[in-house]
Formats: sequence, C-alpha cells, structure tokens
Amino acid sequence: MVVVELRSNLPVGTSRWATRRAQWLSLGISDEDMTKPKIAIVNSSSDLASCFAHLDGIVGPLKQAIREAGGLAFEVRTAAPSITDYPILLRGSKEPIAELPPSVLYARACQQKWLDACRLATKQP
Repeated sequence: MVVVELRSNLPVGTSRWATRRAQWLSLGISDEDMTKPKIAIVNSSSDLASCFAHLDGIVGPLKQAIREAGGLAFEVRTAAPSITDYPILLRGSKEPIAELPPSVLYARACQQKWLDACRLATKQP
C-alpha cells in the first residue's frame, strides 16, 4: 500500500493538530478516520429551487461510496452562487475580473463545467 502525505493531516503534537483532533473527536470521528483523505461534498440543496431539491438524497450514497473507497466524507451546506459571487470564484485570471459583464462571467463559469452557469450563459443578450 502506498502512503501519501496529505495536506489535511496536520503534524501530530502541534496545537493545530490538537485543536482539530478535539473538534473531530467531539463529532465522533476516530483517530483512524482522521488520517484518511478528506473529501468535501458541497451541497447547495434548497427546498425553494426544484433544480437543487434532489441533492439531499444524493449525499448519503455519495458519503457511503467515499467511505468504501477509504476516504472521510464531509458535507458542506451552501447556497448556489449568485452573479456577484462569480468574480471571487473565478479569480484565477490576472485581468480585473470584477469589471467583466455577467455574460462573460457566465461563459467562463460554463467553461469550468458549472452547469447552471451554462444555462444562464445562453440566456444572456
């Protein structure tokens, strides 16, 4: 078995390690699980948007698949980004992205495989 050094595994004995360990033990995460790869499942489910309402049903099976593959799954609840969030999320560019029009921001997000942005990009004038 190949052992990979993970950035998420803090050096044992440090104050950061002790703080995280205390927090995670209180959540029922074992010392063994803390050494596994951590995988976040970002869930933007909403009862108000039918296109996101099904996501809660996907999280359980996805967590189980991650566990079976040897990982430690965390669900992170969030809201879908709005157009005002796109400049922050797409800031890999060196140009002043905050000044770009929504049509360009949606197109760039679509290139990153943000499906909702692809839908919105096609609606822009």
